[in-house]
Amino acid sequence: MCLDQSSLNGKLLLEKYKYLKPLGKGGMGTVFLVKDEATGRKYAVKATSADARGRREQEYLMKAKEISGIPFLYDWKEENGVLFLVMDYIRGKSLKDHTRKISQTKMIRLALSLCKILKNLHSQEPGIVCLDLKPGHILISPFGKIYLIDFGISAYIGEKIEPYGTKGFAAPEQLFGTRPADPQMDLFSFGKIMAFCRKGRKWSRLDKMMKDCTKTDLKERYQSIESLEKDLKKEAGRMIKKQAMLLSLGLFLLIFCFGAIEERKDSMKDRIGDQKQKIQDCLFGDLNSAPDYILARQYLKDFQGKDSEIARYQRLLNCLENKEKILSWKQIWKDLEHCRKRKSDLYETYFLVKVYLSCEKQLTPYGNSAKRAWEMLERAEIEESMKQSKEPWDAKIEEQKLWAAFRLADDGEMQYLDQWGKKQIEKAKTQEDKWKIYQRIAAYLEGKGEDPGRMYETFLIDYPSYGDVYIEYGIYLCRHNQWKKAREIYERGEKNAKLTGEKAKALKGKLGI
Repeated sequence: MCLDQSSLNGKLLLEKYKYLKPLGKGGMGTVFLVKDEATGRKYAVKATSADARGRREQEYLMKAKEISGIPFLYDWKEENGVLFLVMDYIRGKSLKDHTRKISQTKMIRLALSLCKILKNLHSQEPGIVCLDLKPGHILISPFGKIYLIDFGISAYIGEKIEPYGTKGFAAPEQLFGTRPADPQMDLFSFGKIMAFCRKGRKWSRLDKMMKDCTKTDLKERYQSIESLEKDLKKEAGRMIKKQAMLLSLGLFLLIFCFGAIEERKDSMKDRIGDQKQKIQDCLFGDLNSAPDYILARQYLKDFQGKDSEIARYQRLLNCLENKEKILSWKQIWKDLEHCRKRKSDLYETYFLVKVYLSCEKQLTPYGNSAKRAWEMLERAEIEESMKQSKEPWDAKIEEQKLWAAFRLADDGEMQYLDQWGKKQIEKAKTQEDKWKIYQRIAAYLEGKGEDPGRMYETFLIDYPSYGDVYIEYGIYLCRHNQWKKAREIYERGEKNAKLTGEKAKALKGKLGI
């Protein structure tokens, strides 16, 4: 679906976003740049058909919200048969438009980043197969971070798919529709992307990986993204050792030539200090760049055991990437407590909170990790310079706090969720924004098997003319066979507000009104 963007010039979209310029279009939608008139922040908006496929893409983006390297979905709305998806605006070029030659080392880093994104997608419940991997759908930010965009033809693993895809990148069994959606289809496209970046050069071991990705015989093709990632890591390790040997030789010659042997000890101390700073920059990120765990892992591997702080960082990074290799979770808790008690900047705080929350299950025997995360986020300070950065730190911190509040609510401590909701509602400027906050908490309560009715009723006390709430409340009641109450809510809505749209029509028909 391609929207006529000329009709949007100078207009507000969804009553709050000002249209700026087109970003691209394809068979499944049109993408353009907008600016939030209230905050001045820019977003990318995809306009696609409000049909089953369009809603599926929204569903995939919602499921992938916690996956680094996939644009965050902030908002969505249907208008006149068009579904608008409001996402992160990723500055940078696509791999297709990347004109500079990509070295073998850079290709490995890029490939490992893409592996991580795909591994997280494939491991969702149910797993998501991209099905449209190609250079034009891989964005590289100015700081080198990789993003995967466009899930217009994606499918869940095992689903029957239509014969659709980009020739030259889609697997043959995908183009002919002979198999249900399978991660091996993404692996075929992965190999084609590597071949595209190679541009005719020889890449020794990488050439074999490309061939093993694109075998037509599925038994000979890589069976999973993990198996490809394992081979890429081996090759990365081999290259790092080679570079380390060359670096050591260069240092030796430098010392020998200038007769500086007596200063070697001090210079090595300085080097370890510099290396520690590089590790921190890669682990946490800063104003100029996002975290780069691949590079951080390389530095940590070189200096592991030479400094207690570096060893601690190695263990904490393993928590995020290799939980199965953690030998002592008690030690991890001690590491986190050590870091928590000192004054950390926001970048390190954000990293530590990710460890606390993503490893909550393993850390439970040693303390309340969700409460620790909440406390750290409560005292986190966003400096003035950070407010000017491209990263939406306010939103990121509040998302982490909500995650912690949900975890605490699971243990019966609802006061944190209530506190978060109250604060966000006070900050929200429109009824629609306030409703989204209520809606998230209501969805959580329903998911827990609790009645979210109090959230609907509380909102309607303050905003009795907001029609969408009556509709959502009625749909919830129908799902739980409370037909009489659902009818009462709908009639109340018709009295106090204007109930329009497809959802209202469907609900009215279901209730026999």
